[in-house]
This record gives sequence, C-alpha cells and structure tokens, in this order.
Amino acid sequence: MKILFRIRFYSFLAIIVSLFCVHKLNAQDKITVNSPDNKIIVSFFLKKLSVHSFGGNSPDAPFYEVLFEERPVILPSRLGFIIGGAPELSSCFNIKNHSIISKESSWKPIYGERNSYPDNYNELTIQLEEYIPPHRQLVIRFRAYNEGIALSYGFPSIKKNEILNVVDEFTEFIFPEKSEAWVEYGQASQGTYAKQLISNLKPNCELPLLTKAGTNFLCVAETATDNYPRSYVRPVFGGAKIQLRGEGNIRKGENSPWRLVLIGKTAGDLIEHNYLLLNLNVPNQISDCSWIKPSKIIRDISLSTKGAVKCIDYAVTHGLDGIIFDAGWYGPVNNDCSDARKVDAVGSMSGLPIKDHTGLSMKEVIEYGKTKNIDIWLYVNYQALERQLDELLPLYKSWGVVGIKPGFVRVGNQQWEKWLHTIVKKAAKYKLMVDPHDQYRPSGFSRTYPNLISQEGIRGNETNPDADQTTMLPFTRFVIGAGDYTPGYCKQTLTTSFAHRLALPILFYSPAQFLFWSEDMKSNCHFSPELELWKNIPTIWDDTKVIGGEPGEYAIIARRSGNDWYLGAITNKTARDVEIPLSFLGEGINITARIYTDGGDEVKTETQVKIETRVLSAKDILKFSLKPSGGMAAKITFIIK
Repeated sequence: MKILFRIRFYSFLAIIVSLFCVHKLNAQDKITVNSPDNKIIVSFFLKKLSVHSFGGNSPDAPFYEVLFEERPVILPSRLGFIIGGAPELSSCFNIKNHSIISKESSWKPIYGERNSYPDNYNELTIQLEEYIPPHRQLVIRFRAYNEGIALSYGFPSIKKNEILNVVDEFTEFIFPEKSEAWVEYGQASQGTYAKQLISNLKPNCELPLLTKAGTNFLCVAETATDNYPRSYVRPVFGGAKIQLRGEGNIRKGENSPWRLVLIGKTAGDLIEHNYLLLNLNVPNQISDCSWIKPSKIIRDISLSTKGAVKCIDYAVTHGLDGIIFDAGWYGPVNNDCSDARKVDAVGSMSGLPIKDHTGLSMKEVIEYGKTKNIDIWLYVNYQALERQLDELLPLYKSWGVVGIKPGFVRVGNQQWEKWLHTIVKKAAKYKLMVDPHDQYRPSGFSRTYPNLISQEGIRGNETNPDADQTTMLPFTRFVIGAGDYTPGYCKQTLTTSFAHRLALPILFYSPAQFLFWSEDMKSNCHFSPELELWKNIPTIWDDTKVIGGEPGEYAIIARRSGNDWYLGAITNKTARDVEIPLSFLGEGINITARIYTDGGDEVKTETQVKIETRVLSAKDILKFSLKPSGGMAAKITFIIK
C-alpha cells in the first residue's frame, strides 16, 4: 500500500500566539478549526451547564458546534465522560493549551469503492485540565475535513499500570429543530429502518444514524472501535447522545474511538465520502496481501460431496470464485460440543441427520475445487471459535480453505469487540479471509487488516426485506462500509422485481459477494440470460458516483472497474420515472450500454427481464419507468475508435 502525505504545520509564531492567548479566553469564547475548503467550521468552547432541577450547575463544561456553509448542522453539544469510582470527567475545566495542524495526503487501498482515497484535514487539539482536585487532564481532538468532522478523546492523566474505567460518554449530537432521522433499534444490527423526527428518538438506536438537518444530510458513525465498547445512541433534548454498550477500560497512551459525522448537501454525498471511516483507522498491517481475493460465492446447502461438486460446476458456469459450506457441516451449529475440526454433516436448521445423505469429503471437494479454480469457504459458529480458534485456523489453512464466516458473533462490550478483531488478526497469520456474520458492523478495521473482506450486520435477503428497506440501505448501513447482503437472485420469497435484484451488487458494496444463498438450484431462473451481468461483474471498484436518490425512495449509483461502468437503479414500492444523465462518463465519450429492465409478458422468460443494447454518448440521458419495487441495471463499455 502506498501512502503519500505532506504535513503542514502552522507557523511557529502563530502557535506561540495561540498558546499565550488561550489562557485569556472567557467561558463563552470559541476556538475554531475550518475544513480545508472552509465550508465546515468546528467550534469548541466551555459553558455553564445546569444539571439539577433544584438549581445546581456544572461550570466550564466542554461543548462543540458545527457549521456547514454558514448554517448550523450541529448545535452546541456536550462532551465528556462518566468515570467509574471517580468524579465525572466533564466540567470545571481550564483550557491549558491548544494547537492546530494540517495534513494533505492520499492512500491506495488493497480494494475499495475507489482506487485512491484523499485524507485532507485540519486538526484542532484542545488540552483541558480540571481547576479543582484531582486536577485531571482531558485532550479532545477535532478533525475538520471537507467531507465531515471527527472527534476523539485522550487521557494524559492515566498513570502507568493504571486503568481508567469509562462507564459512559456525554458525547452529544444536537441537531437543528425538526431534523429528521432514519433509525434502526437494537435488533442485533439486523432490524428495519424507519424515518422519524430526531425529537422522537428512542434508546438503543443503532449506528450509523442518518439525519437530515434542513436541506443537508449528516451521518453519525464510530470508527476504530477494535478495543472499546460499541455504541448505540439514545435521546437527549434536541438530538442524540452516545450510549456505550458496556463499560470501557482505557490504559495509558490509549485514546477513545473516533466519533464521526459525515456532512453533505445530498444523501449521495455521504456514500461518495464514506472513506473517512477508513482514513481514521491504522494503515494496513499485512505486508503481503496477494492472497486476499475479492470474490463472488455461492452457498452449498447439500453438505455433501456430490452436491458440492455440482455447486463448483455451477460456480464455473456462472463466473463465480468460490463456494461456502454453511451451518451444519461439522454438527449441530448451536451445540457447544460440535467439533469444527472434523466433518459431521447434519441439517443446518434442525441439527438432525440429513435424509439420504451421501457423505461429505472435505478433502475431495477442496481438491476438485482447485482443478476448477474455485475456492472453499467455511461457516463456523461462535461456540467453536471461542473454544477452538487457535486449533482451527492452522487446520483450515492446511486443508486449503481460503476463508471463514464466523456466525452469531458476540459484539457490543469491549471484551467481545477485542475478541472478534483478534480473530481477524490471527486469521491473517494463516492467510485466511474473514466475513463475520450476524451482528458485527464495520468500523473501518478492514483498512488495518484487509483480510476482513466483508461483514453482515445488515437485514439481508435471508429476511426478505421489501423495496422500502432496500432503498434505505445505500444511505444508511452501507455508508459505514461493505455489507454481506446475500442477494439470492432466484429466491422465491422475495417481493422485489428481478431487475431490482440484478442491480443490488452494484448498489450494495461487498468485496465478498455471496450472490446465491438459499435458492432452489433446479430452478430455470438460474439460467436466465440477464445473469450474464453477474457472471462478469466485479466486486471492487475504481470509482463510485451517486447519480441520484433519496433514502427510502430510490437510489441510482454508478461504479467503474477499469474502463467499464456499471449502473444500477432501484425504487421503493412506488413506480417512478428516472432520468440518468451520462455526463459522469466524461466529455466526448461514446459507449455501448447493455441494459436490463423489468419487461412484461412480451419477454418470454421466467424472470421477464428485458435486455437491450444501445450505442450512446456522454451527452445522452437515459430515461426509465421503474415499476413498483423495480429497478434497472446496465454495463457501459467505452467505444474505442
């Protein structure tokens, strides 16, 4: 990975002046830092806070606020901590010092939604000290990017071998009156999203939190949480407050995770700028990443040698890269006594012997896969990983397995967060990719360990979400990173159209795309001509552009791989006419577009997807009438003269 950067410090004189001036600040005086383009302004200040109905107050409490294009998007919001066995670290502060630095950089990911990420910001560091005993210090860092803001805490008063017990945070995000939010409440990160006023927020609201303040969109998220409790947000008057999912223990030299707010004029801006989560994590720690392979994968549900061989042949025909043995291959999945070191195939849901089962030879399947260049993944439930991790990883490597999908992983408190990220680190030692399932959501750790190839933490196609949900996901869950949605094109219980489903791997980013998950493999649907798109579609991208969309209404996204563009559009349960200008391709460009839309009875296939090829230019505008719960997809190829 190449990291190119230039750090520019303010002049020595300017810093000296700021240090002398800081001690003269009154409680309401503000210290500000601007984004590089000066459109975002973050202000820090101390103020008196009333905390008791009988008149008590908390003087000199830390606050911040944010302006975007001269409009307030975050109103004065409190900062600080509740500390176990000690007074709150939240008031009675003097500003001891402050400084500003600037950074201009870019870096190239191993894979991503674009092939290069900018990392440009101005950083304000505030050093606070209590003016009453025990005179503890607190450092708050604010970063102002063109794309949003981030804040983090440091604790210089922690002594060697001492632990600071964080019970909860006061970190707030207060929004302008009548701001809206798209929320999902504590359902193992797999609940449904709903739109509501931020004033109606309830506890246990999952991150990310998408909000609309006036005409602007914001997304609150957390990043670099590999050794700290995960967070919900809960209501506070006028907005949201961090709600830790367990107490955190911090040692000398450690900082809190970054609290991040992406800011944009449109909801699509948040998708295009979501690399900020990655920027706030430690750079890649794996020296040789040649074995990390973004892939398209199919789930084997037979758990037999015979069925797996058919699955491998299917993968070859459909342009896939691997198959996965799902729950049940090593015994009942929720049984603590199931031994993931050996094959003992049973029904994935029942845990009972499979009727007429013909046996599963893992060695034979893996060897056959190698002859077809098809990789093998394994699902492993959390019980086996908790008990057998250090045995399983080298064993699976010796078998020739390329990746594992940890199931029903425990997340939330600091111990389980650290445990899960330790799995990723240890798996890297054995060149194994990891795709955690169920509750885990990304926080940018895939920059540090890119073998964390994807994760679930999403209400995927296993639960048959409707089009109102799928049109929310690009602007909510997918703002924070890759999501293993398991599209399942031929699944019979889905309510969205086939063209809608066809577009999802374009709109829903995941380097590991488990495209076929729980379908009837004998269905004619699997031989539908439009699946030619999935046969050749990549899972990682060189560029991403959001052409249009509104959360819960519709989404139009274009992604580039090499010289080819892939275009996807979906609508909710309402029919919709959309126009897609092709100007994003660049001036003077001529193209061939292979276009897939929902047809009708005139299309004589089971899926009724209409396929057409058009010769167009960047001056053209594509126009489509999307059916309720419908969509369209296209592959765009440049015409080289």
